[in-house]
Amino acid sequence: MKRLILVFSILVLAEGTLQAAAPTSINFQGLLTDTAGTPLADGNYNVQFLIYGVPAAGVALWTENQSVSLKDGLFTVNLGSINSLNETIFASSPRYLAVQVGANPELSPRSLLVSVPWSMQSTRAESAASADNADFADIASYALTSATSGGSIFTRWGNNTAPAGSTLIYSGYVYGGHYTQSPPTDLVVVQASDPGDTVISITGLLYPAETETSGSPLQANIPQDSKVKAAVCFCDSPTLTIWGTHTPPTGWSVLYTGFTMGNHYTHSGSGGPICVDHLNFQSESLGSHNGALLYPVSTVTLAPSMNPGLGQKLVKCVVCKKD
Repeated sequence: MKRLILVFSILVLAEGTLQAAAPTSINFQGLLTDTAGTPLADGNYNVQFLIYGVPAAGVALWTENQSVSLKDGLFTVNLGSINSLNETIFASSPRYLAVQVGANPELSPRSLLVSVPWSMQSTRAESAASADNADFADIASYALTSATSGGSIFTRWGNNTAPAGSTLIYSGYVYGGHYTQSPPTDLVVVQASDPGDTVISITGLLYPAETETSGSPLQANIPQDSKVKAAVCFCDSPTLTIWGTHTPPTGWSVLYTGFTMGNHYTHSGSGGPICVDHLNFQSESLGSHNGALLYPVSTVTLAPSMNPGLGQKLVKCVVCKKD
């Protein structure tokens, strides 16, 4: 039996404008793994998508079969591209999306569709005369709800395991641009098992990230000249990185805490800032090779009256999830 992890779903995809008909399709993205959490092999899979009005059993209100192409277990499909969706499907709530892979049983649990599909019911926006301020406010509300609902992906920098309350997608080492490169290259997590083809000619370059913490208060937890491991994780609720604290706001729980690290202010490349786990940093010596250099980040107060108390402070950070 296969297991589906819903990475996220962006529930608006439309052709036309506000003056035209409302969206009649859903852009859906997901991750398929086996029961051990390993992504299914790359290739095409026959997948049936179904929409129900109940979380279990019941009669499907809509179905569609697609050939889904997997890459590292990830896929993207446009629901409604074969069997069109229409506003009557979303005439009431709730609605649940079910997925069935090949001859396997329907994957469980079904995913609750939130907010945006019901914008199909905003038919007042079908003409310019009715697209008044109230309609625009409704659409903005749907978009905001979609952005903060469902699951999300985050990176745990400095540790290659998933924290409690999340699932590991893959792990590896942090790479980035050489500290002298300009402009800076975004930091990425590269798997060690199958990096790619043998180099034929020099193209763009990614260097191993290397910690530079000598003399800073971080040295006891994040040593000098260390490789930086990382884990790309999935959480079934929205996640957020907050800078300047180790304490999440009310209604949010800690995934991990850390300190902000990035390129030195005099360097061109490397990238960042990122929140590096300081309590569970996985130390692995790299040596001094001067590749993608990561330094602790501190604040600067330009005048005593500007944000008192924030000058020359290491920047704490917390990665948290919505309860």
